[in-house]
Amino acid sequence: MRAVKKGSDYLQSNPVEAWNEYKAFKKPMRTALNDKIFERSVNYMSKDLVNVERDWNKVTGYCKRLGLIDENFKPNYTK
Repeated sequence: MRAVKKGSDYLQSNPVEAWNEYKAFKKPMRTALNDKIFERSVNYMSKDLVNVERDWNKVTGYCKRLGLIDENFKPNYTK
């Protein structure tokens, strides 16, 4: 868990560098589409790793705005 927290902290403080390092490791992620997905979703990543309802509501709202899920979608996330 400490490694996950350390990685999360690094991502929050250095998002561009973290993304570039990830792409260097995971070659299939080196696409313009993945860059756009990362750019648009990094703000929704949890800063404290606490899986709270507020964060799930943000993700659900974002997916609705993108048209990925129906406006009537009711999430059933577990905590």
